[in-house]
Amino acid sequence: MLHLLAVFSLSELFGFAVVSILMGEFYVSPTWFIDLPIAALVIGLSAIIGSKVMALTKLPHNK
Repeated sequence: MLHLLAVFSLSELFGFAVVSILMGEFYVSPTWFIDLPIAALVIGLSAIIGSKVMALTKLPHNK
């Protein structure tokens, strides 16, 4: 979960920096209020899917 949050945070920060540089000003998307819940949903689903995959790979026949 920590890795997921770190990667997501770095990618959002990098994206913000690149877009701001290209626009020549600090740019915050006007749809941030839509993007934020979608991002939270993706993080939650990714954590659930990741935990299920980790549980499947730790089965006795996979050792």
